[in-house]
Amino acid sequence: MSDDSKRRRGLESAVSILLVVVLVFIGAGVLLRQFGAGVQRFGIGGGVYREGESVESGKSSPGGVSLSSYSPTGYEAVSGMEVFGADSLYEKINGKAPFYTEVGFERLFAQRFVSVEDSSLWMEFFVFDMGGAANAFSVYSRQRRSDADILPICGPSFGYGTGNGIYFVHGRYYVEMVGSAESGRLIEAMTEAAESFKSKVQVEEAGGLEMLERLAIDGQVPGSVQLYLKDAFGFSGLSDVFTCRYLIDGEEVTGFMSRKESAAAAERAAGSYRSFIMENGAEKTEADDKRLGSAVFDFYGTFEIIVAVDEFVVGVHEAPDKRRAERVAVRVIEAVAAESKDK
Repeated sequence: MSDDSKRRRGLESAVSILLVVVLVFIGAGVLLRQFGAGVQRFGIGGGVYREGESVESGKSSPGGVSLSSYSPTGYEAVSGMEVFGADSLYEKINGKAPFYTEVGFERLFAQRFVSVEDSSLWMEFFVFDMGGAANAFSVYSRQRRSDADILPICGPSFGYGTGNGIYFVHGRYYVEMVGSAESGRLIEAMTEAAESFKSKVQVEEAGGLEMLERLAIDGQVPGSVQLYLKDAFGFSGLSDVFTCRYLIDGEEVTGFMSRKESAAAAERAAGSYRSFIMENGAEKTEADDKRLGSAVFDFYGTFEIIVAVDEFVVGVHEAPDKRRAERVAVRVIEAVAAESKDK
């Protein structure tokens, strides 16, 4: 074999070895990133406390401390607390960041906990600081699963649980706890952590959610209220809209309500939405209940009802049945009218 051939083979071997080493380091980095929950067991720092904060002081964190302060019995924090701002949120929840940042998001605090008895049982604790109670309720309500179980410690409008997680609102914070498996033991631990968080983190009285009481009328489906802070029903002219499902003769109908700064502003918003749906194919249809006047529209086989009552815009959205739609609309209108009369 010539010296040139030997040199080429030696070079090829060196390159091959180098590539293998690079791949090993890449793989190790991916594993550490994905399974950071257990790295502190081996003396390696797990999470990252971002944006210049101090883990020890917990500055700006919920309750002024690290999330490890709310660790449930029998669990330990096995990553540092991570903090993400609006510019870095995508790193933690890639693809969903705009959903939060568009409605007041300020910071996300996250930390992972694992059972000291069974390392296969772990949960991640997410606390979204949304800057206000209405913002927190909006992101919570719009992600709530329709088949979820109400969380007793939070009430029907502010918390629910699934087989492997619990989700709730506490003042300006929207909180998620997501487990590694569907496990009763994990849910018990999450519930303990939630109770600890709610008891230790002081929050201001929830402002901007007064509409929840007005929507609590006959037939309401528990936990079905949603808040659209902007672009409700795909229309930029409708903001701060609360929707709620009502059960009428075995079928659900969605009613809605939005409070404006004045009766004139409510009438403008209602008129704008009527124009919007008519431009997109809706047609006026005669109301069976004359109190609704010309507010009923047939929108490709579903029914929209839009009425201005004092400073409120109220109505029904995408109801499959006209008669049921009118019944819900009248109930919501009466609730608003009674509220205004009592003032």
